[in-house]
Amino acid sequence: MFQDIPVDVGIIYEGERIRRKDMFVELGGPDVKEKFELARVKKLEEVEDGKIV
Repeated sequence: MFQDIPVDVGIIYEGERIRRKDMFVELGGPDVKEKFELARVKKLEEVEDGKIV
């Protein structure tokens, strides 16, 4: 997942604040009219309990 995006993406960054001057794209927030979220869905059989990738 995200091999074509040249940045690290993961749960390790959850809660980390990124300052506006360090942003390249804003996908939501008070100053953005349209909000976005990436959600990948898997079949129940494809989910391994306790595994985060």
